[in-house]
Amino acid sequence: GSKVFFPWAMGFPGLRVGAVLITLLATITSAQRRVILGVDYYPEQWPIEEMRADMEAIKNDLGADIVRMGEFMWHELEPRDGVFNWTKLDTILDLAEEVGLSVMLGTPTATMPAWLHKEHPDVMHKGPDSPDGYAGAVAGFGGRRQYSFNSEIYLRYAKRIVTEMVARYSGRDAVTHWQVDNEIAHEGSDLDFSDAALESWRAFL
Repeated sequence: GSKVFFPWAMGFPGLRVGAVLITLLATITSAQRRVILGVDYYPEQWPIEEMRADMEAIKNDLGADIVRMGEFMWHELEPRDGVFNWTKLDTILDLAEEVGLSVMLGTPTATMPAWLHKEHPDVMHKGPDSPDGYAGAVAGFGGRRQYSFNSEIYLRYAKRIVTEMVARYSGRDAVTHWQVDNEIAHEGSDLDFSDAALESWRAFL
């Protein structure tokens, strides 16, 4: 049935996870309610041979039901333009399934791979002019939420990686939930003064 989520984040010492998510799961087609416990996990940061122990610890030591992953994996999943490598994500999904964890799979669009920035530096978000007098700044590559929401080029690449992910993983039993992007408008990314944003604004007017 349809599901509604109310997540909160908090630290949990002793496990290699970014946060603990306590999620209230409401199933519309049923009167039953239950609280499920989940964690963030970042496969791109850990050796693949250590992931089984991590999944077992998340399931057995923490007692979690679900693990969220994928939102920062674009550089792993598409290491070169149009070349996809699913090995690490396949492996961690297999392990999560083996130990009985559900997976919330995030689209990896919050952080672009280096090759995309190198080929298309104009996809970057641009900040507002400073009251101190300097023109809007473009951050150096390497952080999250750096792209312009209005960049047609970025949207084209984002659509391609998400389409590939959905085609590969939508049928997986372990993938019970999807997260679209991550922290939308976080870190000032909604204040965009790039050429793409200005062109979109003028077209809107």
